[in-house]
Amino acid sequence: MAVLRADAADTVPLSLEFTTLSWENSPIKGLKYVNGDAVEILDVYNRGLSAPKQYRGANPIVFFREVESVDGEGSIRIPVATAVIPSGVKRALLLFTKDKGKTEESYQVAVIERNLDTFPAGSYQICNSSRYNLAGKIGEKQFRLGPGDIKCVKMPVSEKQNVEVKFANEIDGTWTLFYSSVWGSKANRRVNIFVVESPNPNHPIEMRRYEQYVR
Repeated sequence: MAVLRADAADTVPLSLEFTTLSWENSPIKGLKYVNGDAVEILDVYNRGLSAPKQYRGANPIVFFREVESVDGEGSIRIPVATAVIPSGVKRALLLFTKDKGKTEESYQVAVIERNLDTFPAGSYQICNSSRYNLAGKIGEKQFRLGPGDIKCVKMPVSEKQNVEVKFANEIDGTWTLFYSSVWGSKANRRVNIFVVESPNPNHPIEMRRYEQYVR
């Protein structure tokens, strides 16, 4: 998964707008985190992006479960995921993936920048999470991405338009078209596209698309 570097996180209180997405086959319900002086509940959905949440507090953001203490006197917090936000990021997508190396509940969190200056309304953010080189075309914009690359394609401002979308991947020096369609593009939407590997040997690549309304 292509992610931002997380080794330059701010030590001052963080102000962030974040959305979430579960990469698992089911949503992650009832996580908790401290936001300012309050404990808030977070449901991470797998079929679409969550509504944006405003956060102000510590960096990294720690998500936890609350369980009753052994002596029954109060509760204890068990961390299950940590998101380290790189310096300068004001809006981000937090992508939750189950940590398969652990038997207890635990998630890795990829942080993908969604700042409006680099990913404005009406544009597309493509994350190449595969090991293949990709070539793509959205409308009249053509581009290439290496493994792990993230690219934003900004479209001309238009209330609504239809755009041709094509993607090809390179295997052993041969380029193969694996996706071709026409999408409706809206000026008040922005779209995340994830290109991932598929277990199907006949179709080794698949694409996942998520839209977000931008005020």
